[in-house]
Amino acid sequence: YRRRFELLAQYLPDCSVSVLVPATWWEGGGFCAASEKAAGNLRVLVRRAVFERARKQHAHFYPSLHRVLRETGPDIVYLDEEPFSLVSAHTAAALALHNQRAQLVFCTYENLTFDEMHLSRARRLAFETFRRVVFARADAAQAVTAGAAKALVKQDFHRPVFVLPAIGYPPVAQLGPIRRRGEPLQVGYLGRLEEIGRAHV
Repeated sequence: YRRRFELLAQYLPDCSVSVLVPATWWEGGGFCAASEKAAGNLRVLVRRAVFERARKQHAHFYPSLHRVLRETGPDIVYLDEEPFSLVSAHTAAALALHNQRAQLVFCTYENLTFDEMHLSRARRLAFETFRRVVFARADAAQAVTAGAAKALVKQDFHRPVFVLPAIGYPPVAQLGPIRRRGEPLQVGYLGRLEEIGRAHV
């Protein structure tokens, strides 16, 4: 996931790009470890996060976030996190507390509303609280699909929303020919199945 920020730093050589990540996180059936990096105008900052090893999606936050914001003094804060995540609410609250004028943009992959997620009462209350804090401070949102953008509008987000895939893909020149002339088009999918609430995806 760092590659897009490496590219961003290359495209904006006069800007400083700082990426904050937890020391460990759960992904793909195991824990991943992060390492710090400083190259040119890109810095990867590894900081301890509360609940980073709890395997609870949307439940971590950084105790050192206030110090990081003071040290980096960002003009734009980009959250690759859902607006209902604890870390998103913590970031929005920290920016408001320090009266920092940084623009706040979050990224959402979620194309379901809370009504469609079948959340427990406690989880829904927490998510609604976190989202309210983020919506009040955010300046814009990135939706990775048109469905995610529609879900934001349904949930009363009234700031600019732009649709842009977040993970990326190889440049067209590297893809090569898709198929020979006259051959049928074949589409494949490589991913994983996971249970979300009561629905199977």
